[in-house]
Amino acid sequence: MAARLRDPGQPGLFGKRSSGRFVGWCCTELKDELPVPNREIVYGLSADCLGKGYMTQAVTALTDWLFANTDTNVIHGLAKPDNIASNRVLQKCGFEDLGEVKLEEGAYKHYARRNR
Repeated sequence: MAARLRDPGQPGLFGKRSSGRFVGWCCTELKDELPVPNREIVYGLSADCLGKGYMTQAVTALTDWLFANTDTNVIHGLAKPDNIASNRVLQKCGFEDLGEVKLEEGAYKHYARRNR
C-alpha cells in the first residue's frame, strides 16, 4: 500500500508504508501547449514497483484532492502512445481519451478528466 509523504495537493514523493523506500512521484503543473484550463497531472514510478497499483492510487488521490479543494474543473493527462502502463493508469482513473496531440516533445495520447 502506498502512503503519501506530503499533502496530495503539493508535488511530492510517496513511499511504501512498511519500508519508507521511494516508490514514485505525482504532481500537477500548467502546460502551455494544452488548451485552457491547462492543468496536467504528471507522474513517475520506480521500475521495481510497476504493476502494483501504486500510480493508480496516487493519480486518483491527487485528482480527487484537486477537485475537492481547488476551483480546478478539468485535469489533463498525457502519455506516449506506446507506454501502455501510463495510458492504462489514466484510463483506470476516469480520464477520457481525447485522441493524439503533437507537442514539441513528440506525439502523445491526450486524456482529460472533468470534475463530476
